[in-house]
Amino acid sequence: MGPDLPIGGDQRLYPPVDSAISVMSIREDVSEVAMSDTKIFTVDIEVQEHPDRTEAKALLDLGDRIHGGWGRTRRNPADADRPHLGDEVAVARALTDLAHRLLGEAAAEIERSEHQPAHIHP
Repeated sequence: MGPDLPIGGDQRLYPPVDSAISVMSIREDVSEVAMSDTKIFTVDIEVQEHPDRTEAKALLDLGDRIHGGWGRTRRNPADADRPHLGDEVAVARALTDLAHRLLGEAAAEIERSEHQPAHIHP
């Protein structure tokens, strides 16, 4: 498990000056569901590059809660220096961690309300 991530409230991470930030939006596809509202969720991704590793934090703000994921990649000293690959792998790992945490929390909430095991497949 990675470093502690903020939960609840309106907490934001502000990276050091030498960090790169990427922000992406995720839209729920409601084209196949009869719903009147479209929800837009934003994932903030912080990427910190270090000489031997790249770390990423992904924060999803759902309004009433903030969920986080964490990822890291390390560069083998024998490999060519290609920072964009480290960024991409660290971000992918942070998003994967975020997805698994969301699925786990959803399953736990279902189990609390249904009083039986819940199995949510990714």
